[in-house]
Amino acid sequence: MRIAKLARSIAALTILAAAQAAGAIEIGLDTDATNVNIPWSRQTPMSVDKLPTDYYFWGGDAWASVPLGEDASIRLAYERDIVLRNTISSTVQFERGIAQISAGPIFGLFNSDSCSFSAGMTASIRLQWPGVAYVSARSDGGTAIASFQDKAAPQERAVLSAGFYVPHAIVSGVVTIKRFNELDGDGELVSDLLKRYEMTVDVFKKNVPYTTLLSIGYEQRSKRYDAASETDSLGSIFLGFDATMQVDKALTLKGGFSSSAYVFGLDAMSGRGPGSSAFMFALDFGVAVDVSRLRGSPQTRAPERAEGAETAAPEATAAAEPSAAPAAPEAGAKD
Repeated sequence: MRIAKLARSIAALTILAAAQAAGAIEIGLDTDATNVNIPWSRQTPMSVDKLPTDYYFWGGDAWASVPLGEDASIRLAYERDIVLRNTISSTVQFERGIAQISAGPIFGLFNSDSCSFSAGMTASIRLQWPGVAYVSARSDGGTAIASFQDKAAPQERAVLSAGFYVPHAIVSGVVTIKRFNELDGDGELVSDLLKRYEMTVDVFKKNVPYTTLLSIGYEQRSKRYDAASETDSLGSIFLGFDATMQVDKALTLKGGFSSSAYVFGLDAMSGRGPGSSAFMFALDFGVAVDVSRLRGSPQTRAPERAEGAETAAPEATAAAEPSAAPAAPEAGAKD
């Protein structure tokens, strides 16, 4: 009898703890699409005269964040990225004063026949002087199964950003590099690489529940085939616009559009880029819900995310209250 009562008590405490945690969860879903793309499933050089405009890529990420007190939270996320493919991560984030730190394991699953599983670490840090300037960095790296380690790590990402505040805006410079490696049927290396350089202006105003993010920059997508000693590359100059709206204390919506004003072929693709009249674009949409505020319970809200999504310009992070200025853009970029 005592054992049964003890079991019921443990079960009740477990359910109560889960309910308390569920009430504090912040969840989000982001989707994106683009036709500025070199087909990432190819393992041989392209032979087209002009790059088609219907090589669409659909991706995004889903995440959940749970507070671990006033200054820390744990974040679980799944991401489908145009270069890095499928990744799952679990990070602990800590924020206090001028510093924001995030670290945890990251896993790649079923991304290629040569490497169905990989594991590594993701870490980011941001130092900020509120109202003056900030600097941030993120690094993702992994090691694969033993048979793949002789060639290269399968997934790598590095993001560096820095910015300064001006009246009602944050001006930032962001550099993003992503790489994915796999082996073809003959055991030769095939590598996807994205390099992105951009300047962003994050515009906000006190007591206005939305922000806008303007971006301009250059990106280059490359696919290297060691067996053929060739590289297909695509360069583009882009302009982007993103907006984030705090609908209420529980719900945040965001959306963005980026147009590649000039897209051209490089390396083996030189002279074979899309036609001058081609419409090349990227768009995204996202939603975030703070469950504790949705339910009206006095739970502690999780700190803002220390990682981006990697998806074109860095996200403009709205503050918890509409009357506050946004935080500095995160160390992450969209494609």
